[in-house]
Amino acid sequence: MGMLLVMTALVVDIGKAFLVQRQLQAGVDAAALAGAQHLPDPTEAQTVAQEYGPSSGSKNEVVVGSNVTTSVTMRCVKSAPGCSPTANAYNAVKVDASSDVSLLFARIIGIDKLKVKATATACSPCTAKPLDIMLVLDRTGSMCQFGPGQPDSNCTDLNNAKNGIRTFLQFMDPALDKVGLAVFPPALDRSWVATCPYKPWQGNPAGPTPDGRYFGYDAWWPEWDLTDSRGQTPSVYTVASLEYDYLVQSSGSWILNLSSALIQRLGCAGGAGSTHYASAIEEAQHELSINGRGFVNGKNVQDVIVFLSDGAANTSPQALPTNHWRNNPSWTSKPCGSGVQAAANAKNAGIIIYTIGYDLDAGGAAPERCLAANPANGHQGSSPEGAQSWGSTAFDAIQAMASLDEQNKPLFYNKPNPGSLNQIFTKIAADLARPAARLIDDNTP
Repeated sequence: MGMLLVMTALVVDIGKAFLVQRQLQAGVDAAALAGAQHLPDPTEAQTVAQEYGPSSGSKNEVVVGSNVTTSVTMRCVKSAPGCSPTANAYNAVKVDASSDVSLLFARIIGIDKLKVKATATACSPCTAKPLDIMLVLDRTGSMCQFGPGQPDSNCTDLNNAKNGIRTFLQFMDPALDKVGLAVFPPALDRSWVATCPYKPWQGNPAGPTPDGRYFGYDAWWPEWDLTDSRGQTPSVYTVASLEYDYLVQSSGSWILNLSSALIQRLGCAGGAGSTHYASAIEEAQHELSINGRGFVNGKNVQDVIVFLSDGAANTSPQALPTNHWRNNPSWTSKPCGSGVQAAANAKNAGIIIYTIGYDLDAGGAAPERCLAANPANGHQGSSPEGAQSWGSTAFDAIQAMASLDEQNKPLFYNKPNPGSLNQIFTKIAADLARPAARLIDDNTP
């Protein structure tokens, strides 16, 4: 009878330990899933995972038992997209928890407590929708200035933008995502880095767009001269077509492919010229239409434009086709307004647009106002463009160009002061790879 009582008591204690372990497992599962939703930001992912963990005071604290210890670590799961050790890009959260369960009846045989453990790992993204992405980079003269009339020989702002794009690319999946590059002003001719291997187009005097040497502003749109030898420069704005080769594998990790046209021509872009939004947006849309995939491997491919500018548009092309919607004084006089409308046209075609405003006040007290183009030549006017339904400043215009998210908020990121853009580009990459996190085997490579 005594032995039976002892066995019964031990069963009660083991049952208590089992209950604590089940609560621990539920807690780490919830914590890993919650944290993974905030990848690739490791700080936010770790904070949220701890918040949803099983420790005392957390949202899934263990009800039975005490002394719960929870640890959160970031993992780079190479078999899922979004893993890049060289860029400290994590795509999984691992949560471990343990508890010393106090025993009551087992003490009679010298066992005071029993340690129980639980582990969970969640990835995000685990799978991804294929994307065709056009990056639109403002590399106007102001991107190489500290402020109006204050040249910056190091082009700090432009290099911040380039580094942000390089960071963004390391979160893409070259097996799924094609990425291209458009710049404004267009045509990397009078403003490119002399040491670059890319030799810019100097215009085709025999073709319909001979003015590429003047930053392409007065070129016909869209420029698509298939007869010349410019390779991956299908237009004066699009300097690198949609391609997969922006990353290459090295020692089991994906790194930037320095031989790709996209990476080379991104590096080649220097700062010069004034600002024009609309044609760059339209050329990006044109590239997505011509070289985009539409449908691949049973999945619809989402078209995306990521647009960055540091100021208000102030230039309008003069030599547009007669049937082009912007070939009208009501639009040529509104460089910002035509950019907002061009973005609206792209969004109506199903393209998701993310926009980034960089140092839009240019050291002043307020965002730069949109200026009407000079009617004599279409370039840099001095009179205000005037208020429109979306507003009257560069901030207003770039925000209005963005698509809306599920909460009806614009996909617009504002960087009010000069500095690194890596975090913003990382957030955009994370948003594009936002499918719900899921639990995976803790040993998934």
